[in-house]
Amino acid sequence: MINGYLKTYSYVEAFDLFREMGRFSVKSDGFTLATVSKVVGEIRDLAAGKLVHCQSIKTGFVVDIVVSNSLILMYGKCGEFEAMKKVFDEMRERNVGSWNALVSGYSNSGDWELMKDLWEVVKNMQLEGMKLDGFTISSLLPLSGGEGNWGCNYGRELHCYILKNELYSGFGSDVHLGCCLVDMYSKSGKVSVGRNVFDRMWFRNVYAWTAMINGYIENGDFDEALVLFQEMQLNDGIEPNKVSLVSVLPACSSYAGLMLGKQIHGYTIRKELTTDIALCNALIDMYSKCGSLTSARQVFDKGSFHKDAISWSSMICGYGLHGMGEEAISLYNQMLFLGNKPDMITVLDRALDFIKKMPVEPGPSVWGALVNASVMHGNTKMQELAHRFLIYLEPENPSNYVSLSNLHASTKRWDAVAGLRKMMKEKGLKKAPGCSWISINGNTHCFNVADKAHPHSTSIYEMLDDLIFIIKEDG
Repeated sequence: MINGYLKTYSYVEAFDLFREMGRFSVKSDGFTLATVSKVVGEIRDLAAGKLVHCQSIKTGFVVDIVVSNSLILMYGKCGEFEAMKKVFDEMRERNVGSWNALVSGYSNSGDWELMKDLWEVVKNMQLEGMKLDGFTISSLLPLSGGEGNWGCNYGRELHCYILKNELYSGFGSDVHLGCCLVDMYSKSGKVSVGRNVFDRMWFRNVYAWTAMINGYIENGDFDEALVLFQEMQLNDGIEPNKVSLVSVLPACSSYAGLMLGKQIHGYTIRKELTTDIALCNALIDMYSKCGSLTSARQVFDKGSFHKDAISWSSMICGYGLHGMGEEAISLYNQMLFLGNKPDMITVLDRALDFIKKMPVEPGPSVWGALVNASVMHGNTKMQELAHRFLIYLEPENPSNYVSLSNLHASTKRWDAVAGLRKMMKEKGLKKAPGCSWISINGNTHCFNVADKAHPHSTSIYEMLDDLIFIIKEDG
């Protein structure tokens, strides 16, 4: 019964039943203790986890490999890494699952100091005669993107290991491993290599297509992402899910692809996905950036989803983006009137907690959103943390270094500023000029800073001079 609750994600009911089992003096066996360890790991209840651990010691089942492996995973998910390592070290006998549990705990920690020891763990695992399996590799690959602490070299070594040990054939159950490879190469800026992996996959489900689409979007190739999104449906007959829809919507925003954005919106209505918060928030953001504030407000007002802080912020920012200050203030006051006035520090902490608990590895767009929220609410500590993860994920993106450098400069931490500037110089990184674009009658016009390449640049600058003069006249 407890296992049934676990499989249906009814974690609270599962643990309540375990407690009831104790009140009836029914002794737990190894299977029960392993199952309940998974339950408390999912709800991140460390106190309950310690209770299960004590029960395992008391009944003697702690010597059971399956129970100990579950305890390692539980402590890892609860962020208690010393206890996790202690359980592992005290095991009389270990299997591949034991090592995988330890690797999973370290890889999901988000703590750079802990992750520094991860490759040593992997090395010791092999010295003990254990072979890395698909689970081990899929835990390590997300850490191997970029040229930072891990670097793409580790990713290539893992790819070679996969091929040498025939862990990946491109067909069937190992599709998850293929997705991890695509994601790793995309994060390293080698999206073409990721595409080679994708093209060689014999079986491609919606998750594989979404990984490749997201890879193109992360690397700024929005055209190819949109082409692939259409091929997914036309060539393979695969319908997009909520994740793929949320992934492709930023591409519509970036090139003002309002028509495709509307088609995606229509699809969500037909498939009755309008109750999904993330998807509705992405639609609001897309419509706002495409200049269709009426449509954005319709999604905001008429959607059957429960509005969260991001929903309100997206709509308010949409009005602010287009200079509609009165509408933005009016909506902000409405938000306050309805009691939506959370403590902003608590909200940012919850945002970080949400990122840690995401079932997929958070990408640059997620950490970038946390940066923007931290700037909005003045949380410099959270802002610095998010910037550091961005540098870790995108070590060749100069914007990340410049932004963090500006943050240090604002707090007069000049030694940190000098360190970042030196790092940029050693890597040969330079900040690319800012670029804006607008779509008029189906044609996209791009503008760089101090750009005079546009055929009507003279008229444009004359109009700008007139606007600046009027603004100055009005004080």
